Amino acid sequence: MAQRIIADYHTHSLASDGNWRPSKVVTEAKKRGLESIALTDHDTTHGIPEALQEGNRVGLKVVSGIEIDSSFNSGDLVLDSIEILGLGFDLLLLESFTEQLAAHILILRRDLTNIFLLMNSNNIIRTANTL
Repeated sequence: MAQRIIADYHTHSLASDGNWRPSKVVTEAKKRGLESIALTDHDTTHGIPEALQEGNRVGLKVVSGIEIDSSFNSGDLVLDSIEILGLGFDLLLLESFTEQLAAHILILRRDLTNIFLLMNSNNIIRTANTL
C-alpha cells in the first residue's frame, strides 16, 4: 500500500521565490489533499498572515515558517549556502522582537556615530593644540 503525503513543511510563495500568492499556495495544497503546510519563504514572514487566513477559510492547517539563507566561513571551511528552516513560531512575538532589534540597531548606529564624531573632534583639537 502506497503511503499518502499529508503535509509539506517547505513551501514558497511570491513573498520570495515561489510562483503563487500565499493564499494560492494554501488552496493548491488543499486541492492536492494535504492536511497541513508551512509557508517557509526565504528570509521573510510577510506571506504568513495571508496564508493563515486562507488556511482557516479552506480548512488547512498552516504552520508559520521561514527559510533563513546563511553562509559559514571559518578559513578552512567555507559553506556558501546554508538554508535553515524555522517552523511553528509565534509571528507576533517575532515581529515584536524584530522591531526591538531594529530599534537597538538604530541606537547603536547613533552611538557609534557620536563616538566617531567625538574621536574626530578630539583628534582635531589635539592636532590644533600641537601647532
